[in-house]
Amino acid sequence: MRQFALQFNWAVILISILMMTSTLSVAMIVGSTSTEDLKINNAGEPNLYWIGFNDTAGTSRLDQTVDVDNWYNFTCVANYSQGWANCLVEVRAWYDGGGATPGIPYPTEDEGNRNLAFRLEYDVNAATYQIMYPTAPDLEIMIDPLGLDDQVTAVNPGIDEDEHTVMLPIWFGNQLRVADGDGWGSGDVDQTNGDINPSFQDPNSWNFNVTIRDRLNPTVYNTSYSEFGINPYVDITATGEPIVEAPPGSVFVPTSSSIEIIYSANNDYWVNVSVSDLLYYGVGPAIIPAVNIDVQNADPWATDLNSDIFVPTTFPGAGIDMQVWGQIDNPLAALANGTTATGPWVSNYNAAGLGYNDYTELDWWVTIPSATPQGVYFGDITITIEDGFGNTVMDQSTQIIVNAVYPLLYEIGFEDTSMNSKLDQVVDTDKWYNFTLEANYTYGWENCEIEIMAWYDDGNLGMMSNYPIENEINRNRAFRISYYPFNGTFMVNYPIGPEIQIGAVSDIITFVHPTYMEQSWHRVEMPIYLGPELVNADGQDFVSGDPAYDSDPNWALQDANSWDFKITLSDACYPTVWNISYAEFGIDNTTAGPGLLMYNISLIAGWNLRSIPLEQADTSLTTVLNSIDGHYDVLKYYDIIDKNDPWKTYRIGASTNDLFDIDHTMGIWIHMLNATTLVVEGTEPISTNITLYAGWNLVGYPTLDDSMEVANALWGTGADRVEVFDPASPYLIKEAEPDYLMQPGEGYWVHVIVDTVWTIDW
Repeated sequence: MRQFALQFNWAVILISILMMTSTLSVAMIVGSTSTEDLKINNAGEPNLYWIGFNDTAGTSRLDQTVDVDNWYNFTCVANYSQGWANCLVEVRAWYDGGGATPGIPYPTEDEGNRNLAFRLEYDVNAATYQIMYPTAPDLEIMIDPLGLDDQVTAVNPGIDEDEHTVMLPIWFGNQLRVADGDGWGSGDVDQTNGDINPSFQDPNSWNFNVTIRDRLNPTVYNTSYSEFGINPYVDITATGEPIVEAPPGSVFVPTSSSIEIIYSANNDYWVNVSVSDLLYYGVGPAIIPAVNIDVQNADPWATDLNSDIFVPTTFPGAGIDMQVWGQIDNPLAALANGTTATGPWVSNYNAAGLGYNDYTELDWWVTIPSATPQGVYFGDITITIEDGFGNTVMDQSTQIIVNAVYPLLYEIGFEDTSMNSKLDQVVDTDKWYNFTLEANYTYGWENCEIEIMAWYDDGNLGMMSNYPIENEINRNRAFRISYYPFNGTFMVNYPIGPEIQIGAVSDIITFVHPTYMEQSWHRVEMPIYLGPELVNADGQDFVSGDPAYDSDPNWALQDANSWDFKITLSDACYPTVWNISYAEFGIDNTTAGPGLLMYNISLIAGWNLRSIPLEQADTSLTTVLNSIDGHYDVLKYYDIIDKNDPWKTYRIGASTNDLFDIDHTMGIWIHMLNATTLVVEGTEPISTNITLYAGWNLVGYPTLDDSMEVANALWGTGADRVEVFDPASPYLIKEAEPDYLMQPGEGYWVHVIVDTVWTIDW
């Protein structure tokens, strides 16, 4: 899942605070009434001079508003003539709804008040402190034992009344309540307790009570009161990225994942959600409109009273808010325990068994218009939190992704095991060929249909002609085959007769998707027999070597032998959902002489290292290469016997040629003007001996066997290196590894240390 970018838009509530500037003490006095007597006679209550947050200078009280989810140093300055080590420091704080100091009493400590109050205790003697309330887990309030600091800040020699400054690091949990402000205003003055400038922090008021107590005489204590405010707090976390994969024309398709929202607030709120139009690859121009997207608040507490999308609902338009929780005039209140029964929440309060959810789930559906082009569509989902005053306090955006899915068709070809070419070759009739394709379909391979269509197009250069009418006149000019992965059946749709036949189809998975089997890649191999009556192109108006077609860099009209080929991979349930690949190929239905064989050798434009695998009755160069006459300009052969002039050359139109014959033992460099196919005719050799002389020999491979590895083929000859044609190499050759399969029609450089004889009898 990708991570979501958080977009925070805080409307920070800044509250001007007027607070007490002098110590307010409520004490129980024991002993003499004179302050000096108290010090001398070590009799009296603890002295508490000031209290504050993050206040090391001692210049202020608690006159500030604090943020939850944050650490603060609570500080106090005090001493005790009976001995500071005898003291306990107790800190109490509670939400009083904005009452004037001292406000309402400290509430009863129970689960209903756990985010409305807290109580800490510091034992001076043990130098330890603990949270007395609320009990663990302690998310509403935490303390940092390593941050405790109790220092003597003023020394009084001879008596145990040194002044101490104590700092207690306190973390305010994100569920501590903010005052709701009903009926309250800023700057109220209450002088009944001697505080000349008391005020609750605007409407955000908590009471704060610090008591220094003699732990041996609990009735001896001193207490100071003050107030502070807690700022509004919101937090939102949304996880999940709704994704759908479906063909265009799909209606109300559920996404593969939902959005889960965890939201925490210490004041009233509502939650809105909106979605943009989905743009083609995020930029357009094709769109899936927002009105094609539906959402539902799947929380079981969602109702028509607190959620606008408690049932699947269509967005009215792009960027238009729909309310997940609450309404503008009726926001949800954050309850005392930090949870809500009708909304997302996060809290330390364990609400197990009370029916609360840990998160809100938003489920999504998408309808994909039938005319939607294939591709990926992105849209933004914006989740907005607004507080009880209508302020946008937080936005978070994520994405919804729609894959408008068509079948993916990678490669098609005849006898093509490398899958790096199209149908750029001439094929013979009266012969079987493996038609191959690789494809997948994320909506399920078994939902596909495969249709193969081929037809003679009279040589339209790089353009697809129309498939002809299927009738008796055209029966040897076209064929059409269907294959159904669902049940593995296939059939010849046209023609019904000997022109075309199908063998056993192989459909294997070449790549298994680790999660979604339906997205695995398939390789289909379909043996097709091309009947001898299929039409051979007549060559009128054809030119070889035309530019690439259909983005295939190797495409070329195979001389005058041109058929169009089209494969359609479609969804059986959605006929308008398909992918098509086009190519061209040639058919050669010429026949060899009595007792002779024909063999096709593909040639690319430029240099080729080839050989003739069949034995020729006439080895004259022009006869052997008759089928490519006009398509080559130079031939070269390396004759190791002629030490003075080993390179023999034939160049069109030259008068210095010294190469005139080619036989099946020779390797030949041929320079082609364009890509085409060499058709050779001859007999298959039974056994051929080729003398290998010490050094490099340029030899042929006189056999039709394509299963022999180099190491086995040259075993016993002492060959220590073999090189084969590689058009991608700077020198057009590469070393053939021992397991390289030698192929009919290839030429080879073979290096031996001493003279030997290589026998090819397979």
